[in-house]
Amino acid sequence: MSIDHPVLVLPLYSMLSGSAQAKVFLPPPPNTRLVVVSTNVAETSVTIPGISYVVDCGREKRRSSDVKTGVARYNVEWISKAAADQRAGRAGRTGPGHCYRLFSSSVYDRTFEQFAAPEMVTRPIEDVVLSMKAMGIVNVSNFPFPTRPETGQIRQACKLLENLGCLKKGGSGEDSEGTITDLGRALSMLPVGVRLGKMLVGSVGAGNVDTGVMLVSCLSEQSPFLGKNEGDNESGDESGSDGDEDEVVDEVDKNVEKERKDSAAKKELAVLASQWKHPMGDTVSRFLASGAYHHSGRNAGGATEEGVLKAFCRANGLSDTIMKRVLTLRGQLGRVVRMRMGQGGEKTGGKVKILPPPSRLQQLQIAQLLCSGFLDNVARRAVGGEVRKNEERRMGERSDGRIPHSSKTNNLLIVASLIADCRLQGSSSKRCIHFLQWRPQASSLPVVPLCPL
Repeated sequence: MSIDHPVLVLPLYSMLSGSAQAKVFLPPPPNTRLVVVSTNVAETSVTIPGISYVVDCGREKRRSSDVKTGVARYNVEWISKAAADQRAGRAGRTGPGHCYRLFSSSVYDRTFEQFAAPEMVTRPIEDVVLSMKAMGIVNVSNFPFPTRPETGQIRQACKLLENLGCLKKGGSGEDSEGTITDLGRALSMLPVGVRLGKMLVGSVGAGNVDTGVMLVSCLSEQSPFLGKNEGDNESGDESGSDGDEDEVVDEVDKNVEKERKDSAAKKELAVLASQWKHPMGDTVSRFLASGAYHHSGRNAGGATEEGVLKAFCRANGLSDTIMKRVLTLRGQLGRVVRMRMGQGGEKTGGKVKILPPPSRLQQLQIAQLLCSGFLDNVARRAVGGEVRKNEERRMGERSDGRIPHSSKTNNLLIVASLIADCRLQGSSSKRCIHFLQWRPQASSLPVVPLCPL
């Protein structure tokens, strides 16, 4: 079957590189239909000229957090009516257009909410509570919020802030939620979350600000290690350049060849990513990768440096977009720390300082900083015989046996983010993790099991 009008299919999502994102704004070749497969980043953030038709699936992947356990979930849910109307408005911005919805009007009327729930009621609010305490608001629970969070959310936020040392335990009067401490006021001035801010302040006290800034920068972004189905989106190679040859090749043969190439690319990425593995976990791995990325562009300037950094990421299984963000954030945080705390050696000669691989002592300092910020996310793996038989069947883990965004110290495991994942072994969709309730003054740490997810 001949195709009179070839199709140019381009992806669009937030973590795509800038040069790859810019391709969707370029006019397609003559007599070519442009198809953009996008996440909801194209819902409100950008307007692509020349789009005549929009196909709306009516779904989105939404993050929500459990107030009791602090575990985040990414669930695929129906969007709101406002979001559906916004998506429909993407069609025909510069001319006639139409939106095809993959759901019925009955689903739209009966299932869709008018507006999406605000993040105030779906995310942890310790940062908001600390800012309000710094403003002099004594009783946060009585504040007239436009959308009031649950009382349990405020109570959990105050408890976490108290454990981090940001609030001093109050009495039974108006200050029952606690009063802000000097540490809390210092953290409220930093443009990062409370946990990461505690790590920054700890690095200042330890006299190792550069390590703290690097650590916080790495944890503020997603994992830079390319995984399955990820690759270089900036190579510029377009499939279908040999049109005559593609018409001869059978469709089944093309699919088999594509699967073979995808499998080979996956194995190659796994080999490249394995060089960054570190016994202390993913956090130190990110630290090493960020330092090596910065060092690779040393003494190169302008377009040469950008090309060297991209080549380094391609050769080492790293995301150039994320690594560039980490490097930029390092410079910004270094300036903030110097300006608001009077310390920090992040810049030498106007450039961000290149950090060597962390020594053994610095690795222990990284573990201590992680403990100070994520003291309630300290866990240990249950060994054989420690878990009851009925619980053992519900245990699940990643295929490579690691928990993402974690750092190991002795027999403890510090988890920077807890995300429920259904990709478990067997048919069960539940997982049970055993936590250690961290009490610095306690001689023994009791094991507190988390309710099954």
